[in-house]
Amino acid sequence: MGSDAEPPTVFSLYWARLPSHIDPYAAGYIGITSVGLKERKKAHFKSKKRHHFKNALNKYKSKVIWELLHEGLSQAEALRLEGEYRPRNNIGWNSIQGGLLGVSADWYGDDANSEVHRLRTAEATKIAIAQKDTPEARSRRAKDIWDRPKYREKREGMFAGENNPQFGKYGAEHPAWGHRKTEEVRRAISEANRGKSLSPETRAKLSKARVEKYADQKAARLARLEKEREQKKIHRKELKRSGKLMGEVAGPSKVSDDDRRKICTRRRNGETYLAISKDYPIGLTGIRAICEAWGPRNGIPFERKIGASELKKVTPDEIKREICNKYAEGQTAISLAEEYNLSVSMIYRYIAEWGPDNGIPYVRQGRRAAGV
Repeated sequence: MGSDAEPPTVFSLYWARLPSHIDPYAAGYIGITSVGLKERKKAHFKSKKRHHFKNALNKYKSKVIWELLHEGLSQAEALRLEGEYRPRNNIGWNSIQGGLLGVSADWYGDDANSEVHRLRTAEATKIAIAQKDTPEARSRRAKDIWDRPKYREKREGMFAGENNPQFGKYGAEHPAWGHRKTEEVRRAISEANRGKSLSPETRAKLSKARVEKYADQKAARLARLEKEREQKKIHRKELKRSGKLMGEVAGPSKVSDDDRRKICTRRRNGETYLAISKDYPIGLTGIRAICEAWGPRNGIPFERKIGASELKKVTPDEIKREICNKYAEGQTAISLAEEYNLSVSMIYRYIAEWGPDNGIPYVRQGRRAAGV
């Protein structure tokens, strides 16, 4: 009699990449599948999720090459290999680290699973923030903001007077207003109440009585604040329509209009967004927005510098030759990327494509070490 047991599911590990991608450990997308590469490819294109890989597919479409790296794997083997190719978040087009088995939506319905997911997400977020920011930098930004007179003027008094939730609760209307106990009486009261604790029922009654006493006052304060917020929204919309909220006059800003002009000029001269962002307290998105939106509004046309056909214009040929020679002498691609402020995939593109085309042979360092 034959066995009724189902055959084990066979997995494959695949690599989705561009023609310029050379290193599967640093570029492109690594994934596993048990339904075949053709079906997995269809699923990726049909996905409604908005993440790094889907954005890359939408941008490059048919230029993406789909390649099987390992076949005939068990699920455990596939996950292990995926973890080796993607040991952490945000490598290549992968947003999360490899080796983690996906779960269904029902998995999150379990309280224990949901808590595990929450803790892991919180920890990953803390690590990501720590890598990009420091407590000192955040403290410095906060102090810089408070040093701006307009911002301080706007915030000061926001919770003073009637805007303070405690307004009127301890003032002249309180029965004990003006009463001052002597130090002896205060010590006697303290000793008499030492060790005593109110029961939960008594605490609930006191809380309810206090809430009822100040309910009207709280409702009036919240209504007033809501009215003020609506008025501010209307006023801000009017300012936006009139063009008065652009550049330095837009409110608390990390850079001045003079800084913005310098940023746009540096970009037009060929510097990368990453290189420029290191000199200012804003990220790549902010630098790009200044160049694409603020610059044209202020007489500095935007010229697109990043793209498959434009990258060679950004990095001079003498720098590319220097990179290829250093790699040939034994320096790693990762250290070269850090030294020249380029991605690892771009370093590989220079040494594997540009170098051979310009008389510098490309030899993989692993083969060089083995004497091949």
